Amino acid sequence: GPFASLAHSVLSVSLALVANPAAVRSRFFLIFPCCTSELTFSAPLALDGLSQMVKADIVSMGQVEHIMQETQILSRVIHPFITNKFGAIVTQTNLILIMEFCPGGDMFDQLYKHKAFSLSDARIFIMQVLLPLEYLHSMSIVHRDLKLENLLLAQDGALKLTDFGFAKLIKYRSWTLCGTPEYLAPEIILEKGHGKAVDYWALGVLFYEVMAHPCG
Repeated sequence: GPFASLAHSVLSVSLALVANPAAVRSRFFLIFPCCTSELTFSAPLALDGLSQMVKADIVSMGQVEHIMQETQILSRVIHPFITNKFGAIVTQTNLILIMEFCPGGDMFDQLYKHKAFSLSDARIFIMQVLLPLEYLHSMSIVHRDLKLENLLLAQDGALKLTDFGFAKLIKYRSWTLCGTPEYLAPEIILEKGHGKAVDYWALGVLFYEVMAHPCG
């Protein structure tokens, strides 16, 4: 099937999973924290997260291309401010991604529970978003869905960019209308062709949100 190649990124897996019954559902995946008795990957894990989705649902929702694109991009990138993918398991019915787990939740929840950032805190926040963007752009990858909900807090408090469902390798321009409306750059809305600059537009929106705290 179309998902068979994704399992090749697993180096060595011997799992004895203890799943948290309080799973979290993202756009395409059911996500739950877990622990393992034996787990060997190309990078060390302190906590790992499992993202699982039924393959038939991916097909029926017309999301095969998005899921394949996301997992292939995640297989290429490794960065301290990106939720790194450590492997994939493909069964007869499910696609399971083994991801770095971020127990702190997303920045949307964090910001709207607290007051607006100080300028010094906002600078640190923006730096932790800008660095992974520059890394992705150096590989001609444009994220295209930068928003508070796609920035997770790791156990050590670092920000992690996640959700690469709209990410794309763009060498020149793309004309796909995608992303979250509040963060869309004018060139995406007008369908005039877009590139890396759309991520910086969204970064500007993020900066306004953390400084102005418009819904606080």
